[in-house]
Amino acid sequence: MKKSLIFAAWGISLLFSSVASAQTPEAVPVVVNPNLPALYTEEQATAGGEAFAQSCGGCHGADMIGIFATYATGKAYYDFISAGMPMDQPGSLSPRRYLSIMAWLMQQNGFPAGDTALTDSPANLNQIIPTDAVAE
Repeated sequence: MKKSLIFAAWGISLLFSSVASAQTPEAVPVVVNPNLPALYTEEQATAGGEAFAQSCGGCHGADMIGIFATYATGKAYYDFISAGMPMDQPGSLSPRRYLSIMAWLMQQNGFPAGDTALTDSPANLNQIIPTDAVAE
């Protein structure tokens, strides 16, 4: 009986550690394409990686990096996530947090960082063409 409790506790701790690690974005080598627009800052992308881990990673994991590239424009992606995510509390994050998550996804997809933070202006977001990204 004691051994089965130990194994059960060990199995539960493995389960929780694997769930926690699935939520944290992994550092993946990214090839930056200097021909893409630099529309976010490194600081914004770093904050976005943390926000992604807290608000998105539990459901999406690393799959979100590739999903970003399925949108026609950054505006289309921003409009979707800012109205519909996270699924259990749609639209509950601040615009700044949604933009930082987007900046992290841009970084992970090969968009270069710049000196100006990403904003939610349609003119700014429409410059982002996710399919132009070089990361896989």
